[in-house]
Amino acid sequence: MDDKTIGKKPKFITVGVTFLYVSILSILIDIIIASAYYYNKISKHPHINNGNNNIIIVLIIFVLIYLSILFFLTYKISKGKNWARVTFLIIFITIIITNIPSRFQNINIIGNCLQLIGFILLYCNSSNKWFQTQRTALKKTV
Repeated sequence: MDDKTIGKKPKFITVGVTFLYVSILSILIDIIIASAYYYNKISKHPHINNGNNNIIIVLIIFVLIYLSILFFLTYKISKGKNWARVTFLIIFITIIITNIPSRFQNINIIGNCLQLIGFILLYCNSSNKWFQTQRTALKKTV
């Protein structure tokens, strides 16, 4: 499939996907800062630090898996996969509703705002039409 067959990708999609990638980067930066802060705090606390900082390592691994999933979904969105757009939106809404990132409010607010702007762009009329043409073009080739 080429762009002539499936229609030209709207600028809103390109910009929206860029916002999603930048939001993932801002979340990663936030997690690095927060991990360093909590590692430093735990290592100085005599009752908490028993030489075993596995909890921070487990949290970092969990967050890296989470960010990898978001990166994968964003990549699929850029390729015209509507299921990825819907899945990412569901994850975003779930995170906002449950307020999971409440401990990391400093930079994560930026990431959340970037994601919100990205989703607004990804769900505008021209973007919706493009995703529909992607699905239609895929059905015609099968």
